[in-house]
Amino acid sequence: MSFEDYCKSLGLDASTLTPEAAAVLQTSYAQMSKPAVPAMESAVATAQPSSAPTAAAGAMLDLTASLEQGRKMIAAQFRKSAEIQAKAAGHPEIIATAIDQDWSIDKVELEVMKKREIQARTRPTSFTAAQNASENLPLVLEAAVCMTRGIKNTEKQFDDKILQAAHTQFRRGAGLQQIMLMAAAANGMSLQAGMKINTGNLREVLAYCCPDPRNLQAAFTAISLPGILSNVANKEILEGYMEEDSVWREIAVTKPVTDFKTVTSYRMLDDMTYEKLGPGGKIKHGKISEESFTRSAETYAKMGALTRTDIINDDMGAFDDLRARIGRGSGMKLNDLFWETFLGNLGTIFTSTRTNYISGSTTNLGTDGVGLGLGQKAWRQRTSPTADGAKRVGGRAKFLLVPPELETIADALYVGRNNSSVKVSDVNTFAGKYNPICAPQLSDSSITGYSTTAWYLFGDKSMGSPMVVSFLNGQETPTVESADADFDTLGIQFRGYHDFGVDLGEGYLNAVMSKGAA
Repeated sequence: MSFEDYCKSLGLDASTLTPEAAAVLQTSYAQMSKPAVPAMESAVATAQPSSAPTAAAGAMLDLTASLEQGRKMIAAQFRKSAEIQAKAAGHPEIIATAIDQDWSIDKVELEVMKKREIQARTRPTSFTAAQNASENLPLVLEAAVCMTRGIKNTEKQFDDKILQAAHTQFRRGAGLQQIMLMAAAANGMSLQAGMKINTGNLREVLAYCCPDPRNLQAAFTAISLPGILSNVANKEILEGYMEEDSVWREIAVTKPVTDFKTVTSYRMLDDMTYEKLGPGGKIKHGKISEESFTRSAETYAKMGALTRTDIINDDMGAFDDLRARIGRGSGMKLNDLFWETFLGNLGTIFTSTRTNYISGSTTNLGTDGVGLGLGQKAWRQRTSPTADGAKRVGGRAKFLLVPPELETIADALYVGRNNSSVKVSDVNTFAGKYNPICAPQLSDSSITGYSTTAWYLFGDKSMGSPMVVSFLNGQETPTVESADADFDTLGIQFRGYHDFGVDLGEGYLNAVMSKGAA
């Protein structure tokens, strides 16, 4: 048989053998291929039966040993090649040279260290070079989009080098197509001068901008456009969330929860005043009421997108929709849930029995300030149940919460100015006392419990509140989780979510309600 057939009979491929392994197998093949012994020699050999079996056995042992040695050498060479590739990952030129010249592993590691030192010395540090550094490009693109969008405090979120590079490269602002094409080019797409994104190439551009992470090649991608736009979207959404009215923060307590399970708490009885220690030195525990309160968080979410139309129209203003739907939308939902819970439970929070509720025609805020005086008196006379009976509650009222219909009156009382609605004969004693805050939801007829005349006094929330807002893991702002190319819509999808809950709290005595009408 030929040498190739001989290798094949051993389960090997002659074309893939290393020089060392091939040499060993060539020796074995040569021994096996020797010509047959001539008849005369065969006869002589037959006359010496004692030595023939020994010689044949020895030849067979030599062949077996050679084959075993060859296999070990081949395996060792494969293991060494694999180790070289692992040690020099990311440096294909070192891998090729090391295998070709049979470098030791120590030499491979040394060459990799030298290569990294050279790269570190030549890494761009100047403003001009920063825009061309591949490791800086994602940040430069992100900063450029933020600057174009006018996002607040952009200068505080990037260092000077990145900001200068973004300004230099995008003097007239960054376009959506420009950012996408730069990301696609960085990930290996071949572009032509003046190229624009259109219906014909949109799918290909998106494939390069938003590579599938399950694809092996995606692991080596330089830039992830979804990552860049997600970071920008988070900033946009935060601004949108902060734009929504958040009066509730002035009067509600916020607490974290670690999961979505219901948390139960019990109101402490107001018998926490220190007591004199007896001879035994034993300290008494404060007692807990049987009144319990529960709270929990749930997930609220919304989708948004940079659509196919937005991309082809090169419309960076499409971020406005994300800002409103995912950012401000979260704030709106929290606002709605808070005031629906608050107004829907007025009869539970505020009662005459709890000494935090007043009513009658003279309690109206618009009757020359008399109503506020009655509210102030009720605040001073609040009592809380203790183990030994009712006890006065301390603390100072801080906020005057009113609907829009009473906002002007509340402002006038606070600044000490008299007007046609508030007539104080000599001095306005309420000036500077109760900081007015207005919540439009209080008189929203679509919410159960609304009123145009009811108003409220609240103390500082550090002393407790009748309302508790819970946030999962203390995260008080919404988050964009991911942004991926969508096959069906040929756009980039954004998914925003926020985990929160609104419940009644045990601090109901830190507030007083006036019905404000007979």
